Amino acid sequence: YRQAERLEVLVRGILDASHIDTGRVPLDLRPVDVGHLVDDILRDLDAQLEGRDVLVNVPGSLPTVTADESKLRQVIVNLLTNAIKYSPGGGPVTVDASPAADRVRIAVSDRGIGIRESDMARLFKKFQRIADPSTRGLPGTGLGLYIVKGLIELQGGRIEVQSEYGKGSTFAFTLPTRGAGTDG
Repeated sequence: YRQAERLEVLVRGILDASHIDTGRVPLDLRPVDVGHLVDDILRDLDAQLEGRDVLVNVPGSLPTVTADESKLRQVIVNLLTNAIKYSPGGGPVTVDASPAADRVRIAVSDRGIGIRESDMARLFKKFQRIADPSTRGLPGTGLGLYIVKGLIELQGGRIEVQSEYGKGSTFAFTLPTRGAGTDG
């Protein structure tokens, strides 16, 4: 049963990556309230949070973003589950959102193992997993961040990462606000 679940995750990831590669990702762009979406995601992920503190800093006055809500959910879930997975010693995970001109910036931060500078260039590539002794045995296909980047860019956004090895990482992305252009 577990092997079948892993195979299903891999096949879904390969299909998502293939759709991103060909630009054939159907998008239903609408106004999305980031605060409500994050709250909903945290309720859904409660069991996976393993009792971890997730600090949410999303102002109520935050403008809505223009996004495909299901794709944005997929992005945030991936970043949150990665933050938990790569923070084996625990520690809080933070979700921040703030307005930035005609965009909203959303960031997921952890105090986990971090990423070596030498690994940063490969981070968003297909089938790439960071080779680190502390991550051996952790599940994953090496497609998650590739898919995250593709979904953000298809919705007119950008993604970036800041990390210090041994101290944690912050993955941040921007999306256009309602009525703003989606030119990236």
